[in-house]
Amino acid sequence: NKNLLLNLNPGFENDLESWAYEADYGEFGMSEIFFDDPEAVHSGKKGAKLHVTEAGYIDWHVKLSIPSQWEAVKDQKYLLTFWAKSQNPSKKLPLKCSAGLPDFTEIDKKTFTLNDDWKKFEFEFTSLEDGTGAVLLTFCLGLDTGIFYFDDFVLKAVGKITSIRWSRIPPQ
Repeated sequence: NKNLLLNLNPGFENDLESWAYEADYGEFGMSEIFFDDPEAVHSGKKGAKLHVTEAGYIDWHVKLSIPSQWEAVKDQKYLLTFWAKSQNPSKKLPLKCSAGLPDFTEIDKKTFTLNDDWKKFEFEFTSLEDGTGAVLLTFCLGLDTGIFYFDDFVLKAVGKITSIRWSRIPPQ
């Protein structure tokens, strides 16, 4: 069972390549992101340090979205694991899981609690659609200031593939 993010920069070794990051709404939410801070590395040479410098009133005004360029299968369960920590004790880390375009239907969400030591986190979800970009996984961090560290993301299908594409067999 392979990591579906394997070729999509799951550990920030190529900075933000394949990731989506939004962070400049002025007084309504601002942040900076760095990749060379040794404190941000769980494994490899790089990791992500995201510093929310201005909080706003809309959570997605500061967001980091996990690469969505992988092929989802409708009704398939997936498990996302990642390593994270924060400089701020008991820091809340909200993760939203939604369908892609056109309507971004919410599938699930979970809030993790971070401390100043690396910890592995897990999030399980089921895709509502088939296709690349069918599932969006986004950390929405715009409501509160703080420093977050991320590294080593893994996304795998759980159990057997539940959707099979049938081909037409002509009658004999």
